[in-house]
Amino acid sequence: MESYYEISSFNLLKRELEKYKNILSKSVYEYLDELITLETSPVKDIFNTDEEEIISCLPFYKSIVKYNIYNHALQLLNSKNIKLCERSDYQNRTVNMFSNLKLNNTSRTIDILNLTINGSNEIELNLFNSLSDDNVKEKELLILQKKIDELNNNATKSYISFNIGELIGWHSDFTELNDDYKYLEKYKKAMKKINSRKELSKNDREEILLANEIYNLLLEEYGISDDDFTYEGTDYITTASHKYMNKKRVKTKKGIKVISNNYYL
Repeated sequence: MESYYEISSFNLLKRELEKYKNILSKSVYEYLDELITLETSPVKDIFNTDEEEIISCLPFYKSIVKYNIYNHALQLLNSKNIKLCERSDYQNRTVNMFSNLKLNNTSRTIDILNLTINGSNEIELNLFNSLSDDNVKEKELLILQKKIDELNNNATKSYISFNIGELIGWHSDFTELNDDYKYLEKYKKAMKKINSRKELSKNDREEILLANEIYNLLLEEYGISDDDFTYEGTDYITTASHKYMNKKRVKTKKGIKVISNNYYL
């Protein structure tokens, strides 16, 4: 049907679906119709895995999903007077739609969402939240300290092995030792950054309040529970930013990947 950077119209999708009315089961037909009318979301778990596999093979299914994901975002953003911008990368055959919001009386902006569609109409939807939690902060410091201790121990063993190898005439691969030092430096910087975060500023509090509100509205718009996500990993932010880490969680469906980015301030 349409190219990856295009969104089909409501009327076109309704006509395509109508062609299959006598072929599809009543429940599947109604589900696809509800996707087009934005009464439900393709991210919600409605059918079992086998049924989802069959539905996803329909020739217009990805077009309906793309239409739904895009218009759910647009519907919410319009209600909040937030602009959805678009940037196409024709060389890599992707289109990126994104929005952010400027806080009052500051140059600071917060990310709202980032929707990427590739040439195969596979979708990645990034949602963003901002948080502050002293318990999470203290637990992360303990995790980092354990990683640092383990790397220090590994580096000591590798250094001894390397020097023994030099003495007896064989040469060790220094790559692993260098990697350990690289991560060691990264985790030390992360600890220093986290420890430097004491009290929230007025801008921090405003960001958390606004980000929480829009993030939860987007979850509701897409019919996702915060518990639906699976933890994927933690990125430490050691650059000049008021954020010190991002705990990523993921929910995947056929052709859709939703990423919950949880920034800690």
